[in-house]
Amino acid sequence: RWYARNSSNFPKIYKEVDKERVEQLAEIYVRIYSKLAKGERVAGGKGKQAAKEIARQGKNFFKDGTNKNLLTREYWIEQLNKDIKHLH
Repeated sequence: RWYARNSSNFPKIYKEVDKERVEQLAEIYVRIYSKLAKGERVAGGKGKQAAKEIARQGKNFFKDGTNKNLLTREYWIEQLNKDIKHLH
């Protein structure tokens, strides 16, 4: 019964927490893909496969250009908000 007093604040708190979660996930993606761009090892064995997939696409998403850049935080925030990508 006490939580009913503050129930109008729950949606605000949820939005703030969700926004922070998406920003943190975007930072993780940027770190992973910047390691791939530098040719560094990515743990879990998935790094080589991801680098091969990116190379097969023909476009270089690691360089600044007209296409979306895999190394920018804004790109990953957009992908996560649209539920195109997700991280386990």
